[in-house]
Amino acid sequence: AEAYEHYRLQFAQSWAKTLKWPLYCFIAVAFWNMLGAGVFGFLINPPISLFYIQGLNTTPVHGHAALFGVYGFLALGFVWLVATYLFKGQEFDENLMKVGFWGLNAGLMLMIVLSLLPIGIYQAFASLEQGMWYARSAELLQQS
Repeated sequence: AEAYEHYRLQFAQSWAKTLKWPLYCFIAVAFWNMLGAGVFGFLINPPISLFYIQGLNTTPVHGHAALFGVYGFLALGFVWLVATYLFKGQEFDENLMKVGFWGLNAGLMLMIVLSLLPIGIYQAFASLEQGMWYARSAELLQQS
């Protein structure tokens, strides 16, 4: 109930309504930092992981989530923040902003969940069973 109350009050002032999308970008920075640098960074950085899965497709999972998720959304948030002050009198298309923000988040999540992470896990099992040389080989990666 308290979280809903804070959510409801966040845009109570008119100046806060103009900063909605930059603030959402900064919230996305926190989310992707937790997931990309935190969860996926911890997945690949302990010594045992470094031995078996560093350099497989688990590394770009961490890299894309941490780099674009954090610094990409940070840059977009600052660009939107500056744009709101440079073009003070103009209204931004709410639907376009919504599609852009959620489309970028969904696209990054889908790239990780449907592409990079599954092959990275598959490669990790191959690395454990047969070795890193096989996990990174064209023989494994070019299968149908």
